[in-house]
Parts: sequence; structure tokens; C-alpha cells
Amino acid sequence: MLANVHKYFWICYLLLPVLLGAAIGHLAAVGTDIWLAKPLSSAWGKNIKPVPKVTSLPLSTYELILQRNIFDSRGPATGSLQAAALAGSTEATARSTNLVLLGTMVAGAQSSALLSIEKETALLHLDEKLPGGGRIKQIDRQRVLISWSDGSEQELLVSNEAPAIGTQTTTNSAQGIRSAGENRWLISRNEIEKARADLNQLLKSARLEPKIVGGVTQGFLVRMVRSNSLVAKLGIKRGDLIKEVNGVPLDSPEKALQVFQQLREAKKVSVNLLRRGKPLSYSYEVD
Repeated sequence: MLANVHKYFWICYLLLPVLLGAAIGHLAAVGTDIWLAKPLSSAWGKNIKPVPKVTSLPLSTYELILQRNIFDSRGPATGSLQAAALAGSTEATARSTNLVLLGTMVAGAQSSALLSIEKETALLHLDEKLPGGGRIKQIDRQRVLISWSDGSEQELLVSNEAPAIGTQTTTNSAQGIRSAGENRWLISRNEIEKARADLNQLLKSARLEPKIVGGVTQGFLVRMVRSNSLVAKLGIKRGDLIKEVNGVPLDSPEKALQVFQQLREAKKVSVNLLRRGKPLSYSYEVD
């Protein structure tokens, strides 16, 4: 048995160098791969830079670009959002200050409101438009609701402020209005100027409503007159139905406004009315 082993042992000596060479070759290959991989990995490690983090900047950061208009746009430079908001607030404030409700006439679909717009008097009806994109949405006694194009609404009330203190003299109101005969009065220029200086207070001293019969306005019925007011001193009483003023029949709110505007400069005024069914004629003259 041992003799047979020795007989074929020379084969092991022949295979041993082959196996040893294969092992050394494999080891050399692995070592070379490791050696080559280190410089490459190191180089990439040195050249790779972290990606910077992107952050969102507020809109105010770009405001300077917009103000200077560096892109040469056709329009003017755009202002900031704060300026736009301020402009909207200013516009809303202007609406409130430029519109003053002087009085209302409530008659269903024919209701109307007397407003002072930019110091100009105008008679407006339901759904009628206002300067600036407004519309008369609702008319109540002493109140008007306006709808604006931006969706907002504005409520106007007849002012309850005390009469404005203007240039007044010591002339007594009784002396300012004097009787000149039956149903005739003389009114001093000073009394007229005082009434014009506080038109709002004058309109609040009496309340008139259109009397509509069969869809036709037959005049304006006096519902209320404040005692000691200019209207009361002119002989007008509660329950009077005013038919004509200076020959103009009061058969519509438009006619009422027309007469109202004429009276501001008139020197002579005539009024035809019904009192308890009896016709009366009053005349007034400014001296």
C-alpha cells in the first residue's frame, strides 16, 4: 500500500506549483483591484461637493427689481403688494367720504334716494349705478345700501349730526321770515344762506312721501314737520299734499329734484297744495 503511494506521489509535486501559482495570481489580482480602487474613490471623494439647499425667498426680496423696472416692461414699475392694499383701503375710504345720504323716498319699486356725490346733488333709484362701479341695491327710510363691483357693500344713513356752525348773525329767525299778507311771506337772504349752509338739517326737518294712486304720483304728502324749523315757519303743516312748486307738477321724484335744484337760486317761489281737500296757494319772496 505505502509502495503504491510513493509510486504516484510525484503527481502531487507536479500539481503543487500549479495550485500555488493560481493562488498567488488570484491574490495579486485582488490586491491590484484594491490598490486601483483607493485613488479613484479618493479622487471622487475630494471633487464631489454637497448640493446647496434651495430656500424660498419672500416676495419683498424682489420688490427692488420691480420698482426699478430692470426688464424694461412697457408699463410703469409695479408697486408692492402693501401699496396695492393701501390703495384699496384709500378707495374704500373715499367712497364713504364722497357719498352723503340727504334723504330717501320709499315707494316700492319707485323708491329713490337723494345723495350728495362729490358735493353734487343727485336723485337715484333702485338698481341705478353710481360713479366708481356702485349700484343702489336697497332703499329704506333714512337708509341706503350700495353694492360695489368688487362684491363689497356700503350702508349710508341720513346723518344725525348737529347743525354745522357757520357764519351767523344775531338776526332772529322770526325776523328772517316775515308775513307780507295772506299766504305770503318775505324771507331774508341771511335765512336762505343759513339753510343752504346746512342742507342736510333742512331736509331732516320734514319728511315727504309720494302719494301714488293707480301707479301715478299725485304729489308729495307731508308726513312730518319739526316745530320751529324753516319749513314750519313757511306755513307747511303735517298732512299737506304738495301738488306744484313754481308751476311744476310734482308727479315724479325727478320733478321733485328738478324743483329742489331750482329753489336753491330762486328769488320767488309759489307752492300749490291741498289741505284737508282744500286747495291753497303760498308765495314766498327773498328780499
